[in-house]
Amino acid sequence: MKQIIYSKTNVGRDAKNPLLDLREEDSIYYYETLIQWLGTISKLSQAKDYAWEQCVKRRPKQLSRGKSGANSVFSVVSGLLYNYTENFKNYGVCRLSQRQLDDVEFCSMFMHAIDDTHEVLQFREALFDIGGRII
Repeated sequence: MKQIIYSKTNVGRDAKNPLLDLREEDSIYYYETLIQWLGTISKLSQAKDYAWEQCVKRRPKQLSRGKSGANSVFSVVSGLLYNYTENFKNYGVCRLSQRQLDDVEFCSMFMHAIDDTHEVLQFREALFDIGGRII
């Protein structure tokens, strides 16, 4: 299990779904993980078996709702990668919402069940934020 450290921010409009910044070294790990997950999803799409069906199945009870309705693991992972690149380009930091963290944890368990070389991710709030350094 890989722990990823985040700190709360004071940006965002939804108090019930605050925005969080990932620690720099965890941000890089998170980015690489999303790419690895997409590689596995690509392999699943070639087989079109039960695992693929589960990957594209909409999961309204496990994943947060998107603009167009319930999300699948595939739509969440690809959307998170897109959001990562946009956030990094615009803000220079990986910024996720609390709901997205919950989705990432679920997707990490799903991907681990498909391929146990993928680590399960667990998010933890930083103990300190000293001069922008998240500890």
